[in-house]
Amino acid sequence: MGEELLKCLELLPWGIFLLDHQRAIHWANRKALVLLGAEDLYQIKGESCRKLLCMGGGCLFEEKGEVHGMPFGIEDLRGEFKPVLRTIREVEIWGEKFVLEVFEDFRWAETLEFYLEGLIEEAEAFFLLVDRNLRIKLINKSFARHLGYSKEELLGRNILDFVAPEDLPRVKENHQRRLRGDPTVPPTYEIKYVTKTGQKRHLVITPTVIRETGDTLVTAIDVTERRELQALFRSIFESAPLGIWLTQYGRFKMVNPRFKEDTGFTEEEARQLSPLELVVEEDRGTVREIARRMLKGEALPPYEFRYVKKDGSIRWGLGAVVPTVYEGKRAVLGYVMDLDRQKALEKELRFEKERLEALIENAPIIVLLLDKDYRILLCNRYAEGTIGVGEEELLGRSILEFLSSSSQEAFLQFLGERPSGEKAFPLKIAQGEERLIMWRKAFLEDPEGTPLVLLMGEDVTEKQRLERRIRSMLDGLPHPAWLLSKDCRILLQNRTAEQSFKSTLGQPCWEGIWKGAHSTKGDRCYFCEADESLRRRVVINKEIASGGRYWQIWWVPLDDDMLLHYAVDVTAYKEAERRLFELSVTDPLTRIYNRRYFLKRLEEEIERVRRGGPSFSLVMFDLDFFKGINDRFGHKAGDRVLIHVVELVRTRIRKIDVFARWGGEEFVILLPNTPLFHAARLAEELRKRIEGSEVLGVGTVTCSFGVTEYTDGDNADSILSRADNLLYEAKRAGRNKVKYA
Repeated sequence: MGEELLKCLELLPWGIFLLDHQRAIHWANRKALVLLGAEDLYQIKGESCRKLLCMGGGCLFEEKGEVHGMPFGIEDLRGEFKPVLRTIREVEIWGEKFVLEVFEDFRWAETLEFYLEGLIEEAEAFFLLVDRNLRIKLINKSFARHLGYSKEELLGRNILDFVAPEDLPRVKENHQRRLRGDPTVPPTYEIKYVTKTGQKRHLVITPTVIRETGDTLVTAIDVTERRELQALFRSIFESAPLGIWLTQYGRFKMVNPRFKEDTGFTEEEARQLSPLELVVEEDRGTVREIARRMLKGEALPPYEFRYVKKDGSIRWGLGAVVPTVYEGKRAVLGYVMDLDRQKALEKELRFEKERLEALIENAPIIVLLLDKDYRILLCNRYAEGTIGVGEEELLGRSILEFLSSSSQEAFLQFLGERPSGEKAFPLKIAQGEERLIMWRKAFLEDPEGTPLVLLMGEDVTEKQRLERRIRSMLDGLPHPAWLLSKDCRILLQNRTAEQSFKSTLGQPCWEGIWKGAHSTKGDRCYFCEADESLRRRVVINKEIASGGRYWQIWWVPLDDDMLLHYAVDVTAYKEAERRLFELSVTDPLTRIYNRRYFLKRLEEEIERVRRGGPSFSLVMFDLDFFKGINDRFGHKAGDRVLIHVVELVRTRIRKIDVFARWGGEEFVILLPNTPLFHAARLAEELRKRIEGSEVLGVGTVTCSFGVTEYTDGDNADSILSRADNLLYEAKRAGRNKVKYA
């Protein structure tokens, strides 16, 4: 039957080739031999179809499968180009499978336009006919639609208008080389093109020059999605958190960064190895068998094995393999996950679980785990001891059984409130007593997503009793008192504190007590000694001013994290102290400094100058004919004169100047940082000011002035004596004068 078939094929008017499973020419009819310019079958038998029929490109059958009437061009053995229509399909002859290729010779100039408008026009593949200048002559609907234009918009335009800028030089060069008949120009290559919407896409093109017309027929395949998938695979491959590898012919072809990190081998070193060489010898048989079954398609779970790193250390891994194709050839894709990390994590989780269980079991608080119906699923030893019931009796019972009926509704409301909080409820215990428990809750879920409630309870019965005692003690104190935590928050306070400061429980002391006195950090008062008191375990006392009042305050440590804060208002004492000081240093009539205080300040100023400070001056003056004023107008009028003169002087001198009554009608002024010339000028101004004023019921008065400056070696007596002498010199000169030296 096979021989008869070949005889029939000899009679057909087309070139027919039979290719074996290696895609080599097995048989060809006479028309095919003529098409290739071969003298006989033996001249081409065994030759690869890629070489003679596909013009050195990839195998068309492997790329596309069956092909019907595809326009194509081949070169015969003499190098002459011939346009053909190519049909490819798989057939069975003599019980074997062959690829049947049929080449139909035709003249492009006469039939191409008809063919394009007929068969190619409706094809899903992209076809394009351009002239020597790359202007579009024909384009099928599929290609035009992909570009986003109508055919009318595209005809006559230069195809380079749609090529991405970075590919323009290459497309131009390849086109010119192809027109010149350069045999080295690649028959197929990839470019990027730009659609009407501005999207860049990838295109694999196969241009074929039609010798008779000089036009170029371009067949194209859009490979954008393929490139995106390749990029995605590469991204996954490079960044995957487990080792991925690919082998061909028993050797690593490529490995990802994690594989190199886990094994210690570089990619070049890995390419010299087979996967089994990394497997510990005792595990190789098992790994080989499981991998073989996986490659045959069996659904098996990943296998555990031991592998050897470059440094010789052995680690546990979890692996799997799948068959794949790489560069047109069979390959194996596999992964290996370093189980040492996982096992270390499992060990750590086991430790954390055991530690948590130990903490819960030995915690000095009640720990209960409740289901959605508030039945007890877990309890710790402290819960058993507090309630007085063993674990077997507690598990499965509702928590409500251990609460009084009056508090059950409020407790259910507390359990349903979010977010988590805390609240105290009495708990019934086995002896019929009740203990006050401060409950805290947390919301959890089991692995199936069922809601759970974790209850933690602190027995605060004794604490509450102690608080009542402390509150009673605080209320017995006559002054404001607070119980503060380590972070200075108010735990308790007495009524006096609440009434005087309007402070509330829970407030930090710098907000509730000493408002506006917080430090730059904002978490303490600037004068706070709480930390120091707790650290040294000593009572610390300090005086402060706050809100216009003076306070004596104490910090008294009671425990490692608790202290008593006590405050006594000493404003009245401070005012009395101020008044006493004022009386001790001022003249009762004129309210300026007295002689004793002036001498003290003078001694201090002399000491300052001796240490290198700037010099000072002294002004001494008294009222002229003051005895006559007293005799004529009386002592009250004399007092008015003294007060009047003092006020005239006081309102003119500086705040740093020290003005004092030296005795009777005599006064003295200490002028710091003032040389003699300026002091004399001030004295003259004061003299004129006094002379130009009038005292009610008395009239005008005058004063005589003596002015001197500190000199080296002076003491208080010497400088005062010099000022006094100058004063009397002014009097001897006729009074109402200023003398200085």
